[in-house]
Amino acid sequence: MLEDKFVVNGSDFKNLLLRAGYYARTLGFDHDERLETIVRCIKDFVSKETSWNLVIGYEDNNCSSRCMCEQVELREMLEDAYAPDSFDIIVVTNFSQIARNKVIIDYLLEDGTLKVPVFCIETGTLVTNDPDNIADKLIEKELNNSEE
Repeated sequence: MLEDKFVVNGSDFKNLLLRAGYYARTLGFDHDERLETIVRCIKDFVSKETSWNLVIGYEDNNCSSRCMCEQVELREMLEDAYAPDSFDIIVVTNFSQIARNKVIIDYLLEDGTLKVPVFCIETGTLVTNDPDNIADKLIEKELNNSEE
């Protein structure tokens, strides 16, 4: 789905002490229940499979991914990612939570709008606009977080 140049193996990052945010989106029939299931899946994964501290969540309920103008919480998350003390990584169950269209995700990565790396539970991968330096950046963030 995503260009290979943005994808790195994310399993190595599970043991870092990172501040995590999550993004979840649903649309259609039973959207409330499906959103609750997605959020529970993310929270369970973070608490059982990582050393991350879940600090914030963004949820677009009954919202299409065809137009980012409808994804109010996604836009807020993208803006919040620029704050230095917000979160270090974003967790999603599937990259289609952000956008079903590969072109949109690649665009967000290419232009730097998607500033924080995104970990996908389903694939176990991390996507970032800076795959060559992501290990150094996340380790530096872990060190900063552990000093707080």
